[in-house]
Amino acid sequence: MKNASSKGGANKALAIPLRITSTYLIVGGLWIFLSDRVLGLIVTNPRVITQIATIKGWFFVAATGLMLYALIVRGVSQIRHSEEQTRRTEMKYRELVENANSIIMRRDPTGRITFFNEFAQSFFGYQEDEILGRNVVGTIVPEVDGSGRNLKTMIEDIGKHPERYANNENENIRRNDERVWIAWTNKPIRDERGQITEILCVGNDITKRKQAEESLRRFELLVAYSRDIILFVRPDDGRILEANEAAVKAYGHSRDQLLTMTVHQLRSPETLESIPGQLVEANLHGILLETAHRRSDGSIFPVEISSRGENIGGIRILISVIRDITERKRAEEALRISEERFRKLFEESPIGIAFLGKQREITLTNQRYRDFLGYTEAEIIEKGPKGLLHPDDWERSMALSTKLRSGEIPLFHMEQRYIRKDGAVVWADTQIIVLRDENGELLHTIGWVQDITDRKRVEEEVRENERKYRVLFEAANDGIFLQDARGCFVDCNERGATMYGLPKEDILGRSPAELSPERQPDGRLSSEVAKERTLAVLDGKPQSFEWKHLRADGAASDVEITLNRVDMGDTYLVQAIVRDITDRKRTESALRESQARFLAAVESLPFEFWMMNSEGYYVMQNSACRKRFGGIVGKCPKDVSPDKDTLRIWEENNRRAFAGEFVEGEAKSLSAGAERRYRTILAPVRDGDEIRGILGVNIDITQQKLAEEERGRLAERLQRAEKMEALGTLAGGVAHDLNNVLGVVVGYSELLLHEVKDESSPINAYSKGILKGGERAAAIVQDLLTLARRGVPSRKVLNLNDIVVECQDSPEFAKVYSYHPDIKVKIELEADLLNISGSAVHLGKSLMNLVSNAAEAMPNGGTTTIKTGNQYLDKPISGYDEVREGDYVVLSVSDTGEGISAVDLKRIFEPFYTKKVMGRSGTGLGLAVVWGTVKDHHGYINVLSEEGKGAAFTLYFPVTREELVSEQVSMSVREYLGKGETILIVDDVREQRELATTMLKKLHYSVTSVSSGEETLEYLKQHQVDLVILDMIMDHGMDGLDTYARIIEAHPQQKAIIVSG
Repeated sequence: MKNASSKGGANKALAIPLRITSTYLIVGGLWIFLSDRVLGLIVTNPRVITQIATIKGWFFVAATGLMLYALIVRGVSQIRHSEEQTRRTEMKYRELVENANSIIMRRDPTGRITFFNEFAQSFFGYQEDEILGRNVVGTIVPEVDGSGRNLKTMIEDIGKHPERYANNENENIRRNDERVWIAWTNKPIRDERGQITEILCVGNDITKRKQAEESLRRFELLVAYSRDIILFVRPDDGRILEANEAAVKAYGHSRDQLLTMTVHQLRSPETLESIPGQLVEANLHGILLETAHRRSDGSIFPVEISSRGENIGGIRILISVIRDITERKRAEEALRISEERFRKLFEESPIGIAFLGKQREITLTNQRYRDFLGYTEAEIIEKGPKGLLHPDDWERSMALSTKLRSGEIPLFHMEQRYIRKDGAVVWADTQIIVLRDENGELLHTIGWVQDITDRKRVEEEVRENERKYRVLFEAANDGIFLQDARGCFVDCNERGATMYGLPKEDILGRSPAELSPERQPDGRLSSEVAKERTLAVLDGKPQSFEWKHLRADGAASDVEITLNRVDMGDTYLVQAIVRDITDRKRTESALRESQARFLAAVESLPFEFWMMNSEGYYVMQNSACRKRFGGIVGKCPKDVSPDKDTLRIWEENNRRAFAGEFVEGEAKSLSAGAERRYRTILAPVRDGDEIRGILGVNIDITQQKLAEEERGRLAERLQRAEKMEALGTLAGGVAHDLNNVLGVVVGYSELLLHEVKDESSPINAYSKGILKGGERAAAIVQDLLTLARRGVPSRKVLNLNDIVVECQDSPEFAKVYSYHPDIKVKIELEADLLNISGSAVHLGKSLMNLVSNAAEAMPNGGTTTIKTGNQYLDKPISGYDEVREGDYVVLSVSDTGEGISAVDLKRIFEPFYTKKVMGRSGTGLGLAVVWGTVKDHHGYINVLSEEGKGAAFTLYFPVTREELVSEQVSMSVREYLGKGETILIVDDVREQRELATTMLKKLHYSVTSVSSGEETLEYLKQHQVDLVILDMIMDHGMDGLDTYARIIEAHPQQKAIIVSG
């Protein structure tokens, strides 16, 4: 392609000068011929003709020069454009080749590489300067592939006959010696004579496809050469679809015969009825069972079948792995003792499955695998393969696993040992395969674990039958010695020699006494005891006893010895099995110490602890239990119970615990004259499935219960406070609306009285009546505002003694007690009473309410006591209200009247909750006002009362250290008259705005009114006022406080009065 482009560029370069020359000759000729002819026709004067010819010549030179220049420039441009097009074409070709996701290579017929694209360089691991010029054989093509095919000869043949190899697949090699498979397309490149100059080779990696084909071949080999019978069975009728060589050998039928049979024809007659159900179970869930199969000669043999349904090629089949367990059955018969212990495990014969990740970490196991090892899945994952395998099998397993992961072998198959959670060593037939992704990268491995412990034990038993004595003798964990009739050792195993720390040769011929201290722990001579025991055994009396012997280094150790007589035919020998129990003795000692520590811990428990045996008698108790009940060990509940009811409860709890229940409950008991509360917990003590006794604890929860009751009382007070807050909010809203109405009524009544000067006028009397009724209603509204905690307009320093004295001297006080002449009033005032900060009006009204209530609570006479005092609380006190610590001035009003019931006491401060007749002796707001006033003054209130024993209300007010100030002198109305000052009225009620405007104008003020906070802000943008009077609560938009906050942002010096109603 490059040569063709160059040739085309050269042709274009030659064409341009030819066009320029041709154009120049044509234009010049036409100019000379035509211009002279035309000039001769027009001009006759030779001189003029000469001058014109001169000018014409110069003009021709200039014109043709410019034309020539233009042609040359255009020609050069075309040449450059042609070269640019050629360059771009070459670049596109190179990009196509270099960026292709295929190997593109050119080589000559001998195999020498002349071109190698970037993908090929990356794939094979060579740089361009490293590979060009080298032969493909020995670089990217091995001389011989894995199957032994000679690739060097093939490469040479491709150079001679490429048409035979238009498409071929062969093994290649990367720079790192990795073998890969490439599918090649080869095309010869010929010169003009038809000779092959190069071969264009395009290749694609097909390694994974080859590996898949190899895996399939290995799977087929695995099935064909498996030691187990493998059958592919149709699930609906049991027809055999495929059978391996092991099946042909096991059943005695040819493969063709098997493929015409069903599984029914392979089963023994007595098992035929179960086949349909087993086929369904295998297809749905998989099945593992033992049954009996029949050979072609009619003989029956036991088998173990693992069958599961799978979809292969869109067809549902059962894959059945069948193992001849004849030998295992024979082994079970031969080992009856082992059969009882391991029958269940052997019959179930579980197959475990585990998934392992890229780093050999276990990621998933099935239940059979977990049952096999005795671990939970989390424990298996944590321990990993190395923690599960027997250490002696680890290195061999790792070596085989490495080969599997590297692809050297298709299947990991190994019989290896595992260590169960209980420490037992078990054998498994382990098979592992590798799953890889499309790039050949390892995803994970899957392992199948078949328990072969029983088989291994059977094999071991067979070997032991062949070399029973020696294996038993040498491999025992205990020392085994043989003594002659004289008591001298004639043989011992390696363990026995190790126990004494002597070579075997140094032990033989010596007696036990020579390897023991002179005397045993009981004081008897070792030689005497050894002789006595030996004679007893030779007399047919087996011996078992503990002994102390000496090691070669002089250290003494404890052993347990069992002596038996062995009949050797012509003589008797004594077999001594010696077990080192030094560690056991140490363990027993540690156990005794542990038990002592346990008992000490039980003794130190802060709660009562006891234990009862299965016969119902106490067998253990701690000091806390003894402190309460005395000694109860050896007694039963009826000997300890303080009364019949308690005994009945104890016996019922014990019955439930002995029935296997975990019993928990609470009980009360008197201790030192005070009630105590206990949480009782009983738990059964199990030994396997049998309940051997009861363990019980009694925990003193008296303080916990008292704390819970206290929390309940606090929650009740909080609920009451929140309720009062909600009622106060409601009362505030009602009071605001009433104030708006009453303000209009009272205000216009005053205006009427101001306008009507005639005292005898009916209008004057009517106005006064309206004014008086409005003022009474305003008093109720004021009570509501106090309840809403909005009724304290100002605070000042005051003394409660002054409040009490003013109350005592008031007409209201005298009026109350004029109605109750049988009541005495007792006043006790603290001489040095501290000051408080508050509202004298509200405090006086609250005091009057309490005095009035006290009087009405004593219809038959009694005493009302009013007290003041200073009190410092160093800790909170809890009553009707929670009073915190601090300095307080206390005001109390008590009576000796009827008292308040417990039910009514909880609600006495609720508005309109009264036992009086509503409207006759009160409004129902008296105590609610007291509550609101106390809370407005940041104080607390406590009430003590019982029916028939009077009531006492105690009010706590925080002390202030400020001094009393003298009362301000009242000013006359004249001094409040204005001098034209501007006032802005803000109220959402039109009548209120009009009333306020009228009154203020009468006082000589200039008044403007608006109906909302938003209008106020707009008005003040254009006007200045001396004073703003704001309604506290407005139904729409901003309220009074929010409006004033916005005003002072723009006008920091603005004065304002915020009122309610």
